[in-house]
Amino acid sequence: MPSKYPTTNDIESRIEASGFTVPSSLGLSDIQALAVEWFENYTRHKPFLVDSDAAASTRYYHEANRGILKFDCGFVSSESVAITISDVALTDGTDYVLHRDSLDRDGPYTWAQLNRNVIYSFNCIEVEGVVGYGTELPQGAWEAVIRYACALAAPDCVMAKSQGLSELAIGNGDLRFKWGSGATDWAAANEKRAMSLAKMYKLRSL
Repeated sequence: MPSKYPTTNDIESRIEASGFTVPSSLGLSDIQALAVEWFENYTRHKPFLVDSDAAASTRYYHEANRGILKFDCGFVSSESVAITISDVALTDGTDYVLHRDSLDRDGPYTWAQLNRNVIYSFNCIEVEGVVGYGTELPQGAWEAVIRYACALAAPDCVMAKSQGLSELAIGNGDLRFKWGSGATDWAAANEKRAMSLAKMYKLRSL
């Protein structure tokens, strides 16, 4: 799996491989940043990619519906998670069990099932852990980001080989040209695919 998001070089190579040219005035760094921001907002994992030595933080909750404690984030590993209720530390596997709601088997933990003997009503619940999706970027997430970056860049790109010609149809003795929609169609296809891929990593516990 990739260890980082697509770079500006990755984005430029993908655009050119699709038959477009990148104007020198296009700020690929800004586009890359916007694509990552979109992905994190869409998946609701902020941050999505975290460093292996990232520090833990604490989230506070005040309810667990029928013993189900839904987090407002993901925690990257079970080892990083510690749950405390009213200053009493709970034991993983005995007092609670962590669960994932991602389609990715290696995804983060996003909710916990508390043991029925645990008193959790009207108490302050503290959950400490490393917030994020993971320390490595899934291939699908990498592809979603680069697809969205291409969609953002498309309006400013020009078809290289056809000089803007997106369709050439010959039939019944007629020759028809269609100009200008190539980048638009390409942008729409990339955005649609990006959203389809990003859904796999969306936080669903909320």
